[in-house]
Amino acid sequence: MVSKVVAHAPCSVLIAPREARMWTQGVLAPIDPQAPDTRVVALAATLARDCTLPLTIVAAAGNESAQARRQAEATLELAARAADSAAGVRAAVLL
Repeated sequence: MVSKVVAHAPCSVLIAPREARMWTQGVLAPIDPQAPDTRVVALAATLARDCTLPLTIVAAAGNESAQARRQAEATLELAARAADSAAGVRAAVLL
């Protein structure tokens, strides 16, 4: 049943166990520097705004190279701008 709803939903769907509760400390959103997609960040920013919680965006550099770190930092900057644009949320970033 759940798979049918998810597969045919015209919007994003959050799936959680019955025992789950809404966030109480903050919202954490991952972003992949190799394939940055700010849709997840925008959705997380909206959730954070609606729940009046802080948003943290996290990315990991794939290896120890300076280029990988610069790419991850640039991706985080892009994601932080997306959060602000989508929901007016200022995000903390973690690398």
